[in-house]
Amino acid sequence: VTPTSDLETSGVSEGYHEFAEDFVRQGATPEDEIEKNLVGFIRGLEGDLEPEKEFILPVENLTVRGRIDLIAKCDDEIQIYDYKLGNTESLLQLSIYHHAVDSFYSRPVETNIYRMDTDDIHRIEPMDKKEIVDQLRN
Repeated sequence: VTPTSDLETSGVSEGYHEFAEDFVRQGATPEDEIEKNLVGFIRGLEGDLEPEKEFILPVENLTVRGRIDLIAKCDDEIQIYDYKLGNTESLLQLSIYHHAVDSFYSRPVETNIYRMDTDDIHRIEPMDKKEIVDQLRN
């Protein structure tokens, strides 16, 4: 494992990530069913929305960089949303997001996957930092 690791979005869903960011920032118009799902999902969120939030997370002697799809800053908690298509899930990825956000906000953090194709939200219980380090080293 190199001292710095980057998390990236898969090419399959990159266009939807860009659409979601444009919608939050500028109110883009949906053109297909998945984009319509994204619009309904985003409109239903509370708090201040921050799309494509970049982060750096030092974990022991490693540094992980990445970009979180969407953060909703509510009064009593921070909600993280990672957009996915199909049944793909990365507990490691979401756990890293959770600890990165937890390190720069003083409110509880809820970590979620939003499945764009099925319009479902799934809450994720993150791994602790030791488990993250073990996974990154293997």
